[in-house]
Amino acid sequence: MKTKKENRNISHSGLPHMTTPKTSTRTGEKTLCIGVDGTKGGWIAAILEELDLSIVRFYTIEDLCNSYPNASVILIDIPIGLPESPADLRPDSLLRKSMKGKASSVFSTPCRQALACGDYQKASAQNKKVLDRKLNKQSYAIIPKIKEVDDFIIKHAEWQNRLLESHPEFAFMTLNKNQPVFESKKTKEGQQIRKDLLSRHIKNLDQCLEQLAQFPKKQYPLDDVLDAICLAVIGRFGMCKGFLTIPEKPNLDPQGLKMQIVFANSD
Repeated sequence: MKTKKENRNISHSGLPHMTTPKTSTRTGEKTLCIGVDGTKGGWIAAILEELDLSIVRFYTIEDLCNSYPNASVILIDIPIGLPESPADLRPDSLLRKSMKGKASSVFSTPCRQALACGDYQKASAQNKKVLDRKLNKQSYAIIPKIKEVDDFIIKHAEWQNRLLESHPEFAFMTLNKNQPVFESKKTKEGQQIRKDLLSRHIKNLDQCLEQLAQFPKKQYPLDDVLDAICLAVIGRFGMCKGFLTIPEKPNLDPQGLKMQIVFANSD
């Protein structure tokens, strides 16, 4: 495993209708698929080149994308495409309906106007004003990362079709025969279940995770690492079989960004 110092109309069982596959690799073409999950102080990237996995930690999303300019796809667990009015419909509610028993893992996305507020009370009040709902503290806690990605992708339009929003719990569900993994990703049992699901698709998973053990746990939290790896695996399935989205026809936010959850079938 490579590690790196931080750098400054398919019907899917139980799911709504989704887009038909759009992207696939050409015969003989190698794929570089990256899954990204936010962690305290940065981002954890799972780099999946063919069947070989490596884990890299970055300070910023810009450093990450600049380090892999030829990535086939990057799936990230962060909202992309933000509402600025009630008319801007995000896929969050559709995703919750698709994840019965795990709906709480889907946070409500703040309005773009709330990103500039300096504290929770102001951000929540702004969200109430724009979307007629207060902002919960879980959503507020990830506002800095939402803003970081939003600023980056608006400034760098070339990444708008390669840096795509996905959701780890939904991704694990697709690897688990469309059944949610109810065990918490913070527990040993839940982590083992997720490792078992991933090991079917990555030959050096155990070796990679063993090497990460030499680093402080807070630098590479296992639950964040497993989430990132799962998104990389889904990215590879998408490059091979085509990507699907929730909803079938994504809405555009006022900045022209698609509001969608991207995934792929694993069977």
